Amino acid sequence: SPPIRLTLNQGPDRGASWLPDGSGILYSAQQLGRHDNDVCLALIPPGGGSQRRLTCDPTPAGADSTDAFESPAASSTGGLAFVTLGSRIDAIPYARASIALGTLDDPTARMRLQSLPYTVAGTRVHSGASQLRWLSPTRLVYLGERVDYHLRCAICVEWDTMITGR
Repeated sequence: SPPIRLTLNQGPDRGASWLPDGSGILYSAQQLGRHDNDVCLALIPPGGGSQRRLTCDPTPAGADSTDAFESPAASSTGGLAFVTLGSRIDAIPYARASIALGTLDDPTARMRLQSLPYTVAGTRVHSGASQLRWLSPTRLVYLGERVDYHLRCAICVEWDTMITGR
């Protein structure tokens, strides 16, 4: 069949993954009506449509910060791995970033698995991560990334984000 729209959010949606049993799709959803620009974790039915659940503020640092869930991946045992980001509103780059582990029932109660950025011995810095996937109930794989921010021009105020896989 031709492609169909699955989400109804007016803001950017990204980083989708299936629940292990196929009963829904998890993804990152930015809510345009929020003054803090948070990116929330959304769950929709497998065929798309209205959100079953929306979880925001993974690192609730206050009303003056932007917090984000990115690249969610649920395990078959109820665990939920994701990238969490936080900074002052409109700050470039994010001040805090990590790969975290929570549960599908309560993603906000989480522990940090890996702070970002980090350096793997003998290689370059990994300042981002995406494409999180569970290999088994205790093994997680992800794409380590380099994230750079550049002004578009000498007098511009808008930033370009350059992401490359590692």
